[in-house]
Amino acid sequence: EMASYFALRSIPVITFIDTPGADAGEQANLSSQAHSISHLITVMTQLKVPTLGVVIGTGYSGGAIPLAATNLLLSVRDGLFSTIQPQGLANISRKQKLSWQQCAQGVGVAASELVLRGWVDGIVDYSPNQQNEGLEKLQQAIFSALEFIEKQALQWVVENPAIREEYRLLVDGYL
Repeated sequence: EMASYFALRSIPVITFIDTPGADAGEQANLSSQAHSISHLITVMTQLKVPTLGVVIGTGYSGGAIPLAATNLLLSVRDGLFSTIQPQGLANISRKQKLSWQQCAQGVGVAASELVLRGWVDGIVDYSPNQQNEGLEKLQQAIFSALEFIEKQALQWVVENPAIREEYRLLVDGYL
């Protein structure tokens, strides 16, 4: 609801990701958790404003994926992000008789590895453990990322004449 609220008012949507992930239990399935996750992914990918995700802690599985469905995804230097929780990975490794090393190779977690794989767009030299120290770096990274998204969108609109007309109509409507 909040993402749609901001988008309606032409405010960029910034998500801060720090979630242990989705519950894989039976009760969560009965409560339509999967539907809620897929609905948020749909909402986030259809917003008509810049979106930015920032991993500020741990971001695991279905709890983090919808919040990471953004134009640009950043991580603080000690952020962790993966599409599976450690407990889920442990269950799979036991069932498949895989070593933890084999599992770890398939799951990028640390910010530096995520950037190398292209799963995260950049690392912010900030740690939430620093309190207020370095907070300006996080703020600057957010503003720079939003500016970059805007420039990329403008370039794409300029390069695509059919989109340019629709964009002009949207801007006229906004103004």
